[in-house]
Amino acid sequence: MQRRAWTIRLERSSRVIAGTDRGLNIIVNEDGFGFANVREQYRALNVAGTNTWLIAPVENQSSSRRWTKIVFTTARNLTAPPQYGLLPAVAPSFGTEPNESHVWYYNGTPAAMTVFTLDYVVKNY
Repeated sequence: MQRRAWTIRLERSSRVIAGTDRGLNIIVNEDGFGFANVREQYRALNVAGTNTWLIAPVENQSSSRRWTKIVFTTARNLTAPPQYGLLPAVAPSFGTEPNESHVWYYNGTPAAMTVFTLDYVVKNY
C-alpha cells in the first residue's frame, strides 16, 4: 500500500487546504458548500489546472460557534432543502453536488465534516 504524504495549513478564513503527494487539494469551509466565495476559489483553482475538491457543510455554520464540536449526522436524509437550494429536501445527508463530482456536502458540524473528509472522501475517492 502506497503511503500518502499530507500537508495541512490553516488560512485566515478558517479554511483548511490539504494536499497529498498525488497533487490533490481539498478545500474545507464552514460557510456551506454553496457559498459563492468558496465556490469561486474552487473554480479558480481548477481552472489553474489543480486537482481541487470542495467539501463543506450543507448549511452555513461560520457564526454558529460549533466549529470545534464534532456532531455527526444521524439522519439518513436531509429534512429540509439547504439554504443555497442546490439539493432537494430528501437528498442524502452527505454526497456530491448533482452536477459536480468534486463538490461534496455533509450534514454535520464543520469539525465532523472535516473528519468525514479525511476518513471517508479521501480514502474512497
